[in-house]
Amino acid sequence: MGRSWSVPAAPLGLAHALVETAHHALTVAADPTDRASLAQALADTTPDTIAGTLDWTGGPPPDTALLPLVGGQWQHGPDGPRLAVVSNTALPDVPLTGELTPAR
Repeated sequence: MGRSWSVPAAPLGLAHALVETAHHALTVAADPTDRASLAQALADTTPDTIAGTLDWTGGPPPDTALLPLVGGQWQHGPDGPRLAVVSNTALPDVPLTGELTPAR
C-alpha cells in the first residue's frame, strides 16, 4: 500500500470493459451458443462498462466501438512517478490533475 500503480495495470480497465461487453452479449443473445446469434448481439450492443458506454452499433467500421480518451503524462511527484491527466477535451467531466510539461 502507498505505492504508485505500475504501468502493466494501466490497460486493466479496458480489458475489464471487454469482459463486460462479452458478458452483456452472452446475456442478450437469442442463442448464446450460436456464433451468428452472438455476433448479432455484439453488433447491436451498447453496454455501460467501467470504461464508459461502448457503442458497437455505429462504427466508423462495422462492429467497432470508439472510446473517448483523456491525455495522460507520467510526471515526477513527491512519492515517485504519477500519472497526471493533462487533457480532457473529449471528456470534460474528468478533472485535470496536472499540466503538460516538456520531456527532460
